[in-house]
Amino acid sequence: MKIVHRTWATEGRQPAFPAEEARRRVLRALASVAGGAIVLFAVVDDHVHLVLSLPPSPLHRLQASITKVLNHRSAVRFSPPFLRPVVTRTHLESLVGYCLNQTRHHGLAEDPAMATGSCFADLIGARRIPGLALPLPAVLPRFQMATAFAAVDLPVDLQAADAGALRHLGAARLAEVVAETLCVGPGFSGNAARVAEARRVAARLAIDVGFRPRDIAEPLEVTPIAVARLANRPVEEADLRSVRERVALLAAVSGRRLSPELVRERPPLAYRVGESVGESVGLA
Repeated sequence: MKIVHRTWATEGRQPAFPAEEARRRVLRALASVAGGAIVLFAVVDDHVHLVLSLPPSPLHRLQASITKVLNHRSAVRFSPPFLRPVVTRTHLESLVGYCLNQTRHHGLAEDPAMATGSCFADLIGARRIPGLALPLPAVLPRFQMATAFAAVDLPVDLQAADAGALRHLGAARLAEVVAETLCVGPGFSGNAARVAEARRVAARLAIDVGFRPRDIAEPLEVTPIAVARLANRPVEEADLRSVRERVALLAAVSGRRLSPELVRERPPLAYRVGESVGESVGLA
């Protein structure tokens, strides 16, 4: 398997996905075309980092598919990507903190543990995007999740939120957290399969923690009768668990202030297509 770090930057370094809806949409699209190959990712304001693990032959085809996904959903076009082969275990280890800290690295306001474009929540089970595997332990054996927590300055002993913590959010905020966890919305407009699934998860959790159907109906954009019906439909336990993990993560980061770690931008030339994809060596 080849491991590479690809970086796409927008032309003129303009913001690519200024709206939250666009950021969630592009993450779902990336997962659909490359989810099995993505080891780490960071979608920042004007560029995207992807660490990929895959056989050498489909690399260029996958790159073309990813570029198409990005350009079709971005407010501005992306320049051709720049390639860095990942040739040592130390290099791959360094990319964990590098990807997780992109918002702080570039002085952005989003918390690195909660930013939509960060893969931290996906690594710890606090977000579920269909098709996204993030096989970091497979390509980096002996990797400890404590390393990811340390990278974003969080303790590793997060406990999934209980019913009281979910109820404390209020019905409307609980619905928002479900949408964040399942990477839909914001909001619950339409009846796409993933939105319908998110409604079922939100309805189930809301009723389970003591909310009335009418409390959650408006946030889910359905009637109270529909909420009662949705709450009785099957949902994946992994979805319920991820919402509880996300609520615990929200509690852990609330109120903290992180100092931005400003860096000098690379010159535009660095984002031209590399001439060689190189070879990776044993990382196990």
